[in-house]
Amino acid sequence: MEWMKLSYPLALILLKPNGGLQISSAFVDRRDRHKIQVPDRQIPLTPCTVKFVVSMADGRKFSIGRQQYALTGR
Repeated sequence: MEWMKLSYPLALILLKPNGGLQISSAFVDRRDRHKIQVPDRQIPLTPCTVKFVVSMADGRKFSIGRQQYALTGR
């Protein structure tokens, strides 16, 4: 098996919960509107992107961007 180091997060992760899929009342299933076909009982996860500007004391400004999946453990 070969390994590769990714420079960016994957565009999409398909999550299949071990205990089955329970959709809360706050979640609206809009998978029929996507151009890709998501398998039944799987949840598509995409990374969140945040960009902000940092201003230094000497007047210089830096633009910073971050991508990550909003996943937490129990």
